Amino acid sequence: MNNIRQEKFGILTLDALLGGGITPGSAILMVSEHSSTQFSNFSDYFAREAIKRSSDSRVILIDYGFPAHHVLKLFTTPEMQDAIKNEKLVVIDCYGTVTYPDVPPIKEVTSLENPTDISKLRYLVEMTRERFEQVQNVRWIVDDITNMVITIGSEEKVLRLLREFFFLLKKNRDLGLFYVDRKALSPQFVASLENMVETVIHLSVKEISAILVPHLRVMKNRFFGEKILSMEVPYEFSKTEIVMQADLINNFTLLKKSLSMTADGKIELFGKRHFILPEETFLDLYRNLHDRIDYTEYKQMTYESGRNMAEIFIMHYQNLFELDSNEIARMVINHAVNLGLGNINFKKMDLEKGVVIVEAQGLFNFECINSIHSHIAGFMARLTEFITGEPWEFFESKCISTKDEYCEFIGSPSKDLAPLSTDMMKIKDELSFERDGTLSLFGTRVLLMPRGTLLHIVESAEDIVGFEKAKEILYHAGERMALQFCQILTAKYNLTGASILRVYMQIVGSRGWGIAEIKELDLERGYLKVIVKNPLIGTAKPNNGINPPPNFKQQQSGKDFISSGVFAGILEFITKKKLICEETKCITKGDPHCEFEVLPLDEYSSLVL
Repeated sequence: MNNIRQEKFGILTLDALLGGGITPGSAILMVSEHSSTQFSNFSDYFAREAIKRSSDSRVILIDYGFPAHHVLKLFTTPEMQDAIKNEKLVVIDCYGTVTYPDVPPIKEVTSLENPTDISKLRYLVEMTRERFEQVQNVRWIVDDITNMVITIGSEEKVLRLLREFFFLLKKNRDLGLFYVDRKALSPQFVASLENMVETVIHLSVKEISAILVPHLRVMKNRFFGEKILSMEVPYEFSKTEIVMQADLINNFTLLKKSLSMTADGKIELFGKRHFILPEETFLDLYRNLHDRIDYTEYKQMTYESGRNMAEIFIMHYQNLFELDSNEIARMVINHAVNLGLGNINFKKMDLEKGVVIVEAQGLFNFECINSIHSHIAGFMARLTEFITGEPWEFFESKCISTKDEYCEFIGSPSKDLAPLSTDMMKIKDELSFERDGTLSLFGTRVLLMPRGTLLHIVESAEDIVGFEKAKEILYHAGERMALQFCQILTAKYNLTGASILRVYMQIVGSRGWGIAEIKELDLERGYLKVIVKNPLIGTAKPNNGINPPPNFKQQQSGKDFISSGVFAGILEFITKKKLICEETKCITKGDPHCEFEVLPLDEYSSLVL
């Protein structure tokens, strides 16, 4: 298939619908069901595109619809008039002889005096094609089969003639455009034509808001896939072009014309059911969801909702178009933008390096200390996976809900974020044990450690060097972890400010340290308050069903100095100030969760270290 030369129809969107083009030697049959489809405009475009493409192009027009002097009026542009004079557009008029006093003989047109003389027509076509024997790009236009049948008076004779035309097309590797009116001819005749040609395009008209809007549907395009399209694509004519689906998705005014109300009260757009809701209703839904459930659950639910939305759009467009994954993804984003979700723009897209940064403006908003648009993160993750064929993760690093100027989303392949991925199912699936005794995740060596082992390490450090020295070691270990994490994020994604902290909050849960959530943040002052639910060390108490080491000091288990060091280190990296973090609440003390507070060094009276 890759060795087959591929020709373009000439209309960008129609070529996309046709799988990228048409095989040379193909007959393209346009089946019209209404006069308002204006199928003759396709002839003009088809001819003009071929003539503009190359000085070596030729077009043969076999016309049964109009007398010769009317045919010339159809091609009024200077370029087409020159093409007729220079025999780049050769007209064989089969309407029959007409006599008007004011119409002189037209030397540019070859007229078939007896329009029923099939043998003479066959001879004229063959002789014309022989004159262009050395021409690579020849197009035929038969305008149209319905009038041909009416003139000749026999569907059977016309079928035999067209079969010979189709043979000549294949022999010379030309392209031919043929029209037929379905309602004017027998179903058997039209079905026979559709079976003989390589490409079938149906033209129809829908009434939308009392306006007749023509639609087309590509039924098959042999050699480039014969997938039946399940929707009709609107198109319209201007003086210079035919506007179709791709422009429609980018043009909201045209997009509205494709909204239709079904008999059972459903609104459809491109064959897919949609809802139109006041923004306040949508906003209330997300705000109530955010306020009534745990923030981590909110993120996971909305993230999966965004993934599912992208999946639905992807499958829908895959069923409609023979396009590559990049084009499908572009159409899905345009569709989402035109639904009113906001503008989505790529600030950076380097799939080879595994970095995608997306900026979004105009998203819904309610005031919150944490980011609220995980549905866009999930949406972008699924789209990027569709393009690359590998799992990706996206996080909202900036959010208008937290007073940022716009929303920003960063993404990387899951393997690059391992073991920081938010999806534990993916982590479990990708864990592999090697023969050399190593455990790897996405190609990176990792270690599975029971929590009790870590608690034993903490306990042993306290026993060997004393509580105060162990506290200092663990605190600085957490700081070092945070600095390394921040350097990775800034180097790869160029993150700054609160974005670094927010990304960490979104991925820390899957590392097993607990679910962290920002409660207060003041970067100018250097202040942060974070709560952690189900922390690794803080929940180590006998009365919660988790068994710490037998000799673990209960009075010290409320001091998670590793996490304290991490939160201090992240904010120090962002603010470039010396800060101190203390765990102010702890589950071991009877609090519902652990709480960490980061303060500037000069505001802290009783130093941790």
